[in-house]
Amino acid sequence: LGGQNNFFGMRNDEFRGRQIFSSSIGYRHKIPFNIFFPAYIKFRYDIGSIWANREDIRFKDLRHGLGATLSIDSPLGPADFSVGKSVEVDYSSGITKLIKGPLFFYFSIGYEF
Repeated sequence: LGGQNNFFGMRNDEFRGRQIFSSSIGYRHKIPFNIFFPAYIKFRYDIGSIWANREDIRFKDLRHGLGATLSIDSPLGPADFSVGKSVEVDYSSGITKLIKGPLFFYFSIGYEF
């Protein structure tokens, strides 16, 4: 779990496990002007987590990721420049706290295989 195309706010394959839940919702909008080539801006919200055992699955362990991407349709394929941040909700104390992860920057060019 993690990376520009999978879960914002984490490195590629930062978390691994046997039980996985991951879901995303996103929005893409074509920019009305070209940046050398047609360009889009994308926003995405991710939710999910990974557990080692089925008995460990709990709703409160879910992580959240937010990110934005500037995508340009280049002759080599899409060039994506993204920024993402993960957020975790801590319910352990009597007060609900948000634990913010580091800000990650991503770049890719071409199609994913």
